[in-house]
Amino acid sequence: MAYRVVPYSAINREAYASLLEGCPGATPFHSLEWMRIYELFSRKACQFLVCAQEGNRLLAAMPVTVFQQFGIQAVFSSGFGGHGGPIARPGCDTQVLAELLKKFATHFRGPRIVLSSVQDFLGFGAPLQDWGFKATRISTHVMPLPNSYEELEKRAKSTVRWHVHRAAKAGICVSESRDTDDFERWAHLCSANYIAHGRRPYPAALYPAVAERIRETDTFRFYAAKLDGRVVGGSVLVCALGQVYSWMTATDPEFRAYSVNDAVLQTIFQDVIEEGLTGFDFGLSPTGAKGLTSFKEKWGGVQKDYWQYSYSSSIGGIGANFVRYGKLSWRPS
Repeated sequence: MAYRVVPYSAINREAYASLLEGCPGATPFHSLEWMRIYELFSRKACQFLVCAQEGNRLLAAMPVTVFQQFGIQAVFSSGFGGHGGPIARPGCDTQVLAELLKKFATHFRGPRIVLSSVQDFLGFGAPLQDWGFKATRISTHVMPLPNSYEELEKRAKSTVRWHVHRAAKAGICVSESRDTDDFERWAHLCSANYIAHGRRPYPAALYPAVAERIRETDTFRFYAAKLDGRVVGGSVLVCALGQVYSWMTATDPEFRAYSVNDAVLQTIFQDVIEEGLTGFDFGLSPTGAKGLTSFKEKWGGVQKDYWQYSYSSSIGGIGANFVRYGKLSWRPS
């Protein structure tokens, strides 16, 4: 058994595709289409695959992103706080996974690395604690997709129909869009939304990269909500391996009372169910965000807890945010 760290450009695409096909728990953030986004938006980001390989066959793997600036680095499992942790074929020996994580922990650890963080969506990451990583419980909301939107609506809470009707009555129209102007208007809403909630927005360079991927591939999809031609909300999805992840959603606060997000979700669900996708992830559910949690559960989302494993140097979060955002300010990761 060989344990290797492979740069994105050198990944054996066929072997990795075979692994993904054999791992029912793999998420959109494990896909090669997703992984390309990092190096596309940042010249200071590098993408790797830590893998356990037997001949030409991959038994387990984990995508890893390294952000670097002025000689310091922050290392994350792929997925912007999403679910790009270790994956393995069914029945894979636990020792193989332990050795894979050991390879990650020893390779991505040193005086220049201020933070290493792994999202362990499938429950394989416990051996990281043997290497000094600390576990933190985090949550998302997920749901299986039924065979029809009508079936989903029946399972959802009764208020869903009322909110969707209110949006339609107000004239809110939602459709998938690859229009650059639509996306740019929504990107401004998205950054403003993060700031309004006391969170740091994504780097400005990320949005043009996402727009490019939306035009190039169906893995990235953008839905725009409009009122009289004005973009008043929208959502970016990551779709791969039969799954849908709601990555970024934002609404113009001036139109929040119009149930814009419900209208967006209705159109998304109608489209992805018709396409035959099987699972939907509403995205991270921060502790204490009761309004957000209620919204997800109204549509049928069920809370799923999982673990994040992190190892940090003495400057920890400060250094990591400097690497990712270019600012020496601290916020919890």
